[in-house]
Amino acid sequence: MTTMRLQAAGKTDQGLKRLNNEDSLLVDEESGIYIIADGMGGHSAGEVASALAMKTVNAGLKEGLSGCEWVSSPHVHLPQDGDRKEEDTALRQIMMDAIQAAHRAIQQKTVTDSTLAGMGTTLVAMIIRAGCAYICHSGDSRAYLFRKNMREHSRESDRENLRENIRASAQEKPRITIRENLRQLTVDHTVGEYLVTTEGIPRDRVPPRQWHILTQALGTEADPSPDFTTLALRHGDLLLLCTDGLTDMLPDIEIESILNCHDRPASTGGKNSEHEAATLLQLPQPGGIQRRDHSNADTPPGQLDAPVEDLGTRAADLEFLAENLVAAANARGGRDNISLILVRYE
Repeated sequence: MTTMRLQAAGKTDQGLKRLNNEDSLLVDEESGIYIIADGMGGHSAGEVASALAMKTVNAGLKEGLSGCEWVSSPHVHLPQDGDRKEEDTALRQIMMDAIQAAHRAIQQKTVTDSTLAGMGTTLVAMIIRAGCAYICHSGDSRAYLFRKNMREHSRESDRENLRENIRASAQEKPRITIRENLRQLTVDHTVGEYLVTTEGIPRDRVPPRQWHILTQALGTEADPSPDFTTLALRHGDLLLLCTDGLTDMLPDIEIESILNCHDRPASTGGKNSEHEAATLLQLPQPGGIQRRDHSNADTPPGQLDAPVEDLGTRAADLEFLAENLVAAANARGGRDNISLILVRYE
């Protein structure tokens, strides 16, 4: 048995176009619980839905975990060579129950307050226990794994390690994006994704609007069918949970570029450190965000207007990484609220 360390940072931002922030997030390093929710419904309804979901899921997870005797702390790493089926099953049920409870709580809230009718929320929750990340989600908020040199391992062994448990009713193969160091762990619950994976429509022929229509969420009329994923963690892994306010603005290649900086050795602060920082993030020299109107056109890759501040001396700072991701998304237009959680496993 080995004691591991968890470091985490969370950041939420209104963005440049929205009048309020309907996202909610929770970072509980002591319990190893991390939650992000993206509310919808207009006015203040989205804020209510995401906050209620976060609160309900957190309470459900803590109550369920209190009855798990097989491990009591997220900072304990157990050997990965044993049979973990019982543990995985227990965590799956705890997470599913918590999310369904949040779904019912939102529905009940709309019954007692008609002004909140139609509200709902996406949600992605993660528990870290015994050297594993347990992830459950509904909607299009995502979870990513950043792991150095991931391509050195075969796609088949990586999938076996992930031990993905996608809904039994769905026979399609989920689209899991794997780059050099970054992998998308969740599959978006959108009409666009359904058309590609189930109907066989080429990705480039799906109308753009279909990528933003959810097939499930918490609080809607139909009960959600959350996906559950487990991942055996390795030293140095970096996990990212985020809302679509980040991923709609930044393609995976740019998210990966920013995260690539997290384990680079700190610079001595020499005269080249600012230029080095700009090169790493594919950003211009420091000078602040230019808040332009991106409503009709996106900034081409490599031309983001986000600021870079002394990256060399803060390369391992998760807060700084979070700030850079948000700044980059805002530089692309910031059309939605932007929320993210970074968790490093050491």
